[in-house]
Amino acid sequence: MATYYSGGDLKEATCNHPSLGLSSYDPYGGEDSTYSIGSNTSDDDDTKATASGGFIDSMSTKRDTFSCCFAGSPGDGKYEKLIAHRANTQLGVWTFTNTNGRVYRLTGKPVGDISMSGKDSKIEVKFAGTLRVI
Repeated sequence: MATYYSGGDLKEATCNHPSLGLSSYDPYGGEDSTYSIGSNTSDDDDTKATASGGFIDSMSTKRDTFSCCFAGSPGDGKYEKLIAHRANTQLGVWTFTNTNGRVYRLTGKPVGDISMSGKDSKIEVKFAGTLRVI
């Protein structure tokens, strides 16, 4: 039996936040979204070897992340709302629904730089927290 994969765009993104309330974001069409489930990972460093050539396993713990693009025009408030989420110390519950029906839920917040292109009306954002399939 063949396996078929259906990736595709995000269909919708929402956030339920304890102090900022409910908000929704329009995914930017045709853009990739990147899911990274964190865990204990071994460093990918070719210099981690003993004098005799043995493997040194240097491990670290990585957090869950999710990156995507939203549509947003200067002045529509979407960019500013994401900045408010990033600045807030409380975590929101973010729900990301894909066109193939897969739904991911992240308890977390935007992290790092949030950039908006006025020409393309595109907001690039990365989230960190606890990411799960629901």
